[in-house]
Amino acid sequence: MFRRRRSHVVRRGGHIVSEDYGKDYTADKYVEWGSITKLVTAQAVVALADGGELDLDAPVRDRLGLLPTSVTARGLLTHTSGVPRVHAGMPAGVLSDPYAGITADVLREHLGRIGETDLIGPGQMTYSNLGYAVLGLLLEQATDGSWFDAVRDLVLMPWGLSRVIPLPEVADRAHILGFDRKPHRPWSLAEGPYAAAGALWSPLTDLADYGQKVLDEGGYVRPERGWQHVGDRWWHNGATRDSGSCLVLVPSLDLVVATHALAAFPGAADRLADKLTSEQEEAAA
Repeated sequence: MFRRRRSHVVRRGGHIVSEDYGKDYTADKYVEWGSITKLVTAQAVVALADGGELDLDAPVRDRLGLLPTSVTARGLLTHTSGVPRVHAGMPAGVLSDPYAGITADVLREHLGRIGETDLIGPGQMTYSNLGYAVLGLLLEQATDGSWFDAVRDLVLMPWGLSRVIPLPEVADRAHILGFDRKPHRPWSLAEGPYAAAGALWSPLTDLADYGQKVLDEGGYVRPERGWQHVGDRWWHNGATRDSGSCLVLVPSLDLVVATHALAAFPGAADRLADKLTSEQEEAAA
């Protein structure tokens, strides 16, 4: 009766050593990645750059005709471009869907108003969902397709992650019910250009599989791939209307920890990931 809405998958040495699915979850239910999506967007952009199809240090304006010339893909990837967190006038999302009605044309209109003096501390870390929405536009321009087409073809399919998608059917996803006993509707990230900043979903095992692929490939060490790190822990988290997520890699232990929380206080998934990671570190000491 009192099961908490928490889930985790822990992989060590390439194998699952611990997994648990709390209330409203099953192993096959899809969970929101939230901002962990940014890692996949970043990986796709870097793949194009490594293939010579994109210059990370060229002004984004050269391709999109938007933003000051100081703004580059590398700056957007590392959150050092100075582009604001979101576009001007965007609601906070406490009582409404902040992404509703935001089309590519609407976003371009807002981006067209950003001048050099509107940038926030260029060269310093300023976390930006807007910056990753711009990277989504850049992927679309460079590949002549949708953002998801680009990340699917450049990252997900080559790595065998076919279950990583934007917004699965209601019956397939972990969710909570409202007072009307109907499933809460997630923010409409998948319907607009902010998809590149947070629209992906998958079963939790697939999130852990993505972490294992990155760990094996070693790309987490490149700043433009978007990973944060403290000591030997490399991580990223995400938060949406009803959920939180966290993905942690510890290369020295060949360890991957993926966590998710529903209807919890902010940071619940992060705290669970920290606890599980610490337990594995202590066991290995």
